[in-house]
Amino acid sequence: MLGDDELIRALVVDDDPDMRMLVAMSIDLSVRPVEVVAVSDGSDAIDKWRTEHPDVIVMDIRMPHVSGLDLAGEILAEEPSQAIVLFSAYVEAGVLDRAEGMGVCEVLEKHQLRDLPTVLEECVRAR
Repeated sequence: MLGDDELIRALVVDDDPDMRMLVAMSIDLSVRPVEVVAVSDGSDAIDKWRTEHPDVIVMDIRMPHVSGLDLAGEILAEEPSQAIVLFSAYVEAGVLDRAEGMGVCEVLEKHQLRDLPTVLEECVRAR
């Protein structure tokens, strides 16, 4: 568990470069220091996750090649305590139940971007 003033390491996964930048900027508004690494697809995300060991992952649900939900399942199968926030413009029916069932910390819609720093803090504390 992280102390109140320790650095949070966050991995952001989104195929849209503008959204990666917005998410990183939002995370930077956190009360505590945050280090952000951003990647554009699932295969890069797995590689970065294994080398960087982030405290929390924020990833888009809809991405080419592999969905964020499938990627979350793969990561959580390997490391069940990994904090993951799924983030999407539109959350389809059933996604919340599936995400909760696999151990995803939170599912946010992109219009809730302002809530992201608080959600990250809560997810990291819950680990």
